[in-house]
Amino acid sequence: MGQTARQHESVSSGWAARLGLRYEPLDADGSRSLMRRLHQSGPLTVQKPFYPEGPVCHTYLLHPPGGIVGGDGLTLELGVAQGAGALLTTPAATKVYRSAGASSQVIQSFDVAAGGALEWLPSDTILFGGSRHRLQTRVNLAGDAVFFGWEVVSLGRPAAGDDYALGDFGSRMTITRDGTPLLVEGQRWDNADDARWQLAGHRVFGAVYIHPGDPDLTELARSALDAGPVAASLVDDVLVIRALGDDPVRIRQTFERIWAACRPLLAGLPACAPRIWAT
Repeated sequence: MGQTARQHESVSSGWAARLGLRYEPLDADGSRSLMRRLHQSGPLTVQKPFYPEGPVCHTYLLHPPGGIVGGDGLTLELGVAQGAGALLTTPAATKVYRSAGASSQVIQSFDVAAGGALEWLPSDTILFGGSRHRLQTRVNLAGDAVFFGWEVVSLGRPAAGDDYALGDFGSRMTITRDGTPLLVEGQRWDNADDARWQLAGHRVFGAVYIHPGDPDLTELARSALDAGPVAASLVDDVLVIRALGDDPVRIRQTFERIWAACRPLLAGLPACAPRIWAT
């Protein structure tokens, strides 16, 4: 994890990493969800599964290099079977270092069966000035499948003098239910001027995506919102909360409050924060 951004720039070919996980109920009464590792290649892995609350399998996603450089390609594929529950998080922010030319890419594909539940609660992604990065997330739901996920992205590192003067970034989020698109959105910029224009001068942005959403859940989420540029909207049974700011910690805390407020109604469980959040 100790390489500097300058050392990373000298890498001519990036890492190609791929990880596939599937969660299934261990027994008929659904008392525990079993994690199966379907495939793994390159530097993308998980710690052992944790069960701090019984049926839901808590999983910590690890990327040992500690950052992403130009040319890297990471693919994460998650499947949750009927009656299973999975919560995934990461121990630290994902750093995307400046690139000498090549783009990096992260592709996330989540499939949740009817009666299954997936909670995707990662730390933020930090885009270093001069980075070139693509993030693509596909969420495929069946029937009443439960999905609660968020993404938080920070531009630059002001404390280190990196104000993201240059940057190339694109993201796309697609949520479908039974093959029908519910939400398709994306954004793209290829320099910092575009980024500042799109974010109204802010340097941190994030979104929460919740399915199935309804008016009661929307009001519950709104009750947990912090002051500032943040709003909740219900779009075709997907509740979307968007936030802008300049402090990733504050946005993350807002999202955690939303998760804690909505989880009992959404999944019938009280909030049980992953232990790694307290370290």
